Amino acid sequence: YGFMNYVVGVDIGGTFTDLVFLNEETGEIASTKALTTPDQLTSAVMSCLELARVDLAKTRFVIHGTTVGINAVIERKGARTALLTTNGFRDVLEIGRGDFKRMYELLYQRPSTLVPRHLRLEIPERMAADGEELIPLDEAAVRAAAERLKKENVESVAVVYLFSYIDASHERRTAEILTETCPNLSISVSHRISQEWREYERSSTTVVNAYIQPTMEHYLGDFLSSLRARQFDGRLLVTQSNGGAFSVEAALAQPVHTLESGPAAGAVGWAALSSLKDEEKIISFDMGGTTAKCCINDGGYAQVAEEYDVDGHPIRIPVVDIKEVSAGGGSIGWIDAGGALTLGPQSAGAKPGP
Repeated sequence: YGFMNYVVGVDIGGTFTDLVFLNEETGEIASTKALTTPDQLTSAVMSCLELARVDLAKTRFVIHGTTVGINAVIERKGARTALLTTNGFRDVLEIGRGDFKRMYELLYQRPSTLVPRHLRLEIPERMAADGEELIPLDEAAVRAAAERLKKENVESVAVVYLFSYIDASHERRTAEILTETCPNLSISVSHRISQEWREYERSSTTVVNAYIQPTMEHYLGDFLSSLRARQFDGRLLVTQSNGGAFSVEAALAQPVHTLESGPAAGAVGWAALSSLKDEEKIISFDMGGTTAKCCINDGGYAQVAEEYDVDGHPIRIPVVDIKEVSAGGGSIGWIDAGGALTLGPQSAGAKPGP
């Protein structure tokens, strides 16, 4: 890429799309903004590129932060998702830890699961905690489940078997059968998403990955194709929830790592700014159209947690420790069944707009 001299950063939010570019040859930095185009998300990016007059043929890489995944979870606009799990464990998502998140809120109701109970299917199989096979995988049951998924018009499936992080052979074989019988199905297997113990958190993380995967596949595939059509021959990177970045291919396989993509990029940017200004302690605040978030930067670094919660769904991955509420600039106020004024999580987004 020796002939290239542009670096581009772009963020697609529920309301606005923002772009900043650096000309590495001249040191020029500029930014542009456009309303997000919900029906064709990449259109707003192309508008920003045209406004900035960036030559994609001379662009070394594009790094992209997005809130598409997390907005799909918060607004419940993900794929029709199913769960295949070990016999006897279909209700793990609802049982959770058996705790009460808001002890003194008498009217609190736990958020409903992303997978309805009739789409949580049990498969006879069992691994022990040391990896010993206690019950062989019932392949006939997997094939029967695959037929059920077809009839139910399921778009994506999460496969979570007990102790698969010790021995993943049952999950791998299940994925093979599903690929054979349902070639258009998006498949998320837990041992590729979270290799840690705690069945509830691992199940929840895998289900969220499955829930947003078709949306992210369509969106990132379209994004890359649009860039290529404009002579972009560099690399497209996607910001991770931990503040780093990974390839498009990795993002397509593990979209759950992009949930806090856009907000994490902002927190890391603030951390870099705090270092430049010799300010070790900064609270960064990010007001979006759908959500508002804040993060504490201490010692020049954004704090990172090993687990966090998205709208009542625990996610077991490293993530910049961001606190988020569904009260953004475009959040819609409404009256609930009891007559109380409520805000969000639905947002006016870019259409009709805030």
